[in-house]
Parts: sequence; C-alpha cells; structure tokens
Amino acid sequence: MATTMRDHRRGEAADAARAARRVCLTVLATGLLAACSSTPKPVPPAKVNGTIQAAANLNPSVSGRPSPLHLRIYELKSATAFNRSDFMSLYQADQTALGADLVAREEHTLQPGESRPWVKTLGADTRFIGIVGLYRDLEHAVWRTVMPVQPGREYKLTIRADSLALSTSVQP
Repeated sequence: MATTMRDHRRGEAADAARAARRVCLTVLATGLLAACSSTPKPVPPAKVNGTIQAAANLNPSVSGRPSPLHLRIYELKSATAFNRSDFMSLYQADQTALGADLVAREEHTLQPGESRPWVKTLGADTRFIGIVGLYRDLEHAVWRTVMPVQPGREYKLTIRADSLALSTSVQP
C-alpha cells in the first residue's frame, strides 16, 4: 500500500507540473500575441524640398510671346483616376474626377523665367504627386505629369514647366 500511495503522490506531482507548464505556456503565448498585435509606429509622411522652375519661353501665345502658366499640384493616394482623366475633367471638376484618391491640392501661377522653392510635408496618405499645367496650346502640350512618393522619404524635387511641357526630376 505504501508503494501505491507513493505512486499516487508522484502522479499528483506530475499533474501539477503539467498544469503549471500549461499555465506558463498560455501566459507566454498570450504575451507574444499581444506584442504582435500592438500598433506599429506610423511612418512619417514624405517631405519635398524642391523647386518649381518656369522656362523663359513658357506657355507661348499665338504670337509666340511667353505667358504665365497656372499649375495645379495634387497629392494623390493613387494615380489611376488622375491618369485616366482628361484635361477638362481635371480643370472643371477635379474633386469629382479624382474622388477618394485626392488628398490635397494647391495652385501656383508661374511667370516666364521664374523659379521658386517648393517645400512641403505631404499628407500621410499621399503616394503620388500629380501636376497639371493649364497651357494655352493643349493639343501640343504635355500638360500632365505624375510621380510616385514613399512615406518616410525626403525628395529633392524639381518641377519644370517648359514652353509646352511639364516634367519632374528627383535628385539624390
């Protein structure tokens, strides 16, 4: 009978050890899951430290005289609607044309030969910068350009408005 009682006590001790291991594993697993599900730190938005430059022969009139150019700069979540939209849709009803892709919009009027700084912290949802130039001769102009941006990066961006074309360039 002494052996049976001893075996019974060993069994109880083994059961208690298994229960303690289960509790420890449960606590450990819960802690790991909580750590994995914690909210990650948000990535800071992209920043632009650049310039907007206008050519001396900007936006020529029918007589060839350089003229001011009105620019719209869009912050976009996606470039799809921007690239699909025609000029008049963007000019007359950009909020409708761009819908939920539109994060922000700003406007600039450039004089021929002008250069100005453009320093901006983009919106947290901005993934593209779209630019539209209101050229007089739309049929022959490259009136739109778009470039991707990534959160957390800083861009040295040049927006160039030439005679009949918009372009962007990024310097390292």
